[in-house]
Amino acid sequence: MKKFSIWMGIGLLIIGTYVLITAMTDSEGPVEPPSPEVSVGEVNIPTTQGSYCWKGDSQGKCVDKAYASEIEMGMNHEPTEIAPGQKVNISFVQDPIEGSIEVKQWNDVDPPKDMDLIDSKITVPEQEGVYVYHIIAEWERGDGSYAFSVEVKD
Repeated sequence: MKKFSIWMGIGLLIIGTYVLITAMTDSEGPVEPPSPEVSVGEVNIPTTQGSYCWKGDSQGKCVDKAYASEIEMGMNHEPTEIAPGQKVNISFVQDPIEGSIEVKQWNDVDPPKDMDLIDSKITVPEQEGVYVYHIIAEWERGDGSYAFSVEVKD
């Protein structure tokens, strides 16, 4: 009977340790969508995260970030200076659902323009000026929006 009690105690100790370790480990991963990596050549372009919804295995959350416009959101960082007609690479560590990425170009003069995303790249205009790009992407676990700005300068 004494041996049984010892083995029972060891078993409970092992189970308790397992439960504690499992409870302390976040197996769901982050509860927000991955941020894009935006670059021109070797130059990284900073992005601003906008509103998103993301769900884990046991919880989810939606965050509504209030900006007056996509332009304000994109101007959260100083515009990155690039040459006319350059290609900007937009990629994610975790790929969004195929065909779900939308990119719009904004400026103070023209109406928003849908951009063609070809091989994860967009082409900036030949015309000089400051442009903001608004990205929306969707994954199985949710969606997110982001913005960045560039100054096209010769």
